[in-house]
Amino acid sequence: MKLTFLGTRGYIETKSRRHRRHTALLVSSNGSRVMLDCGEDWRGKLDEIAPDAIVLTHAHPDHAFGLKDGTDLPVYASRDTAELIADFPIRDPHVLPERSTTTIAGIQFEAFSV
Repeated sequence: MKLTFLGTRGYIETKSRRHRRHTALLVSSNGSRVMLDCGEDWRGKLDEIAPDAIVLTHAHPDHAFGLKDGTDLPVYASRDTAELIADFPIRDPHVLPERSTTTIAGIQFEAFSV
């Protein structure tokens, strides 16, 4: 499994060489690619990453607003997050059950609230 930090900048204006894009993490394993979070800076740029699916941790702009224009990719989120982005034109939404393992593009994830 490989983790690639695509963006680590929160929802602040200050950018630096190390924090230039909003939050996004790419999890790659056995040819599968799942993007965790899709901050606003990623809006219109999903083709650059080419994930198989997206998992959202929460609905803040720096974590979810890259999907504001929608996507055809499967998008997984907690029930609360899914409700907050319900008006985004996401073609294939899924609610992640808490404390249960879910396989997404061949990679296992477990959602839990913090």
